Amino acid sequence: MRAVRASVALTGEIRLNENAAAHLSPRVAGIIASVSADIGAEVEEGQELFAVDSSELGRAVTEHQRSLALARLAERNLARERALVASRASATQDMVDAEMTYEEHRAGLAAAAQALRALGLTPAEVAALAAAPDAA
Repeated sequence: MRAVRASVALTGEIRLNENAAAHLSPRVAGIIASVSADIGAEVEEGQELFAVDSSELGRAVTEHQRSLALARLAERNLARERALVASRASATQDMVDAEMTYEEHRAGLAAAAQALRALGLTPAEVAALAAAPDAA
């Protein structure tokens, strides 16, 4: 028995196996600042694959910090008004106004936190923003 060798010249295309590939996209628009994994590399769940610089996320974080600062100020003002009303040094209406302002700012803070969660931050990451030393 003799081995037969034959070759045929063909044209073709080498493509990615679409069944074994995952397509990723960030939740925010931005510019990819760095890539931490190579194409085809095996990665662990939760491993950072790339970092995105996003002005949209920056605006959302800034709005959250602003809302946090306003809510904290309104809370202090409400506590002050309650003390003044308790000592009869202020009208009840001033305390009601302070309560309304405080509730408005709390609602704004909740909306800002929800916007961050919609952009992909976890509740723990949002809470960490509020606990950060530079948070108002």
